[in-house]
Amino acid sequence: MNKLTPLKELFTPVYGVNLELVNVEECEKKDLNSIRFVSRTELNNGISAYVKSMVEVPPNPAHTISVAVSGSVLSSFYQDKEYYSGRDLYYLLPNKKMSKEEMIFYALCIKANKYKYNYGRAANKTFERYFASR
Repeated sequence: MNKLTPLKELFTPVYGVNLELVNVEECEKKDLNSIRFVSRTELNNGISAYVKSMVEVPPNPAHTISVAVSGSVLSSFYQDKEYYSGRDLYYLLPNKKMSKEEMIFYALCIKANKYKYNYGRAANKTFERYFASR
């Protein structure tokens, strides 16, 4: 029989940069200092814009999973490049070395639980419980 592995054994949750798109400078993807802006959308791998990189604001790291905890709740995507994030977005750092394919699989597993957050329920108060000691 297969045993389920708790998320806390696989990842460490980190609250993202928490920027507002209206307060950063948007640019084109091809611009020299452009960086992805990942928000709570369930479209386009969570990328809602490209913005200019800011020296004073370190981006979220590459090879993480972005997870929206409000808006399009539990929209989860593998991020292969550094990115800035909007509000109510966590990223998951793997606790062990994982391939891109493994990260995509876990993002899909998290996303499969979206149905638990219908009718305006947000996960921002419950998300970290998945990572707490039990």
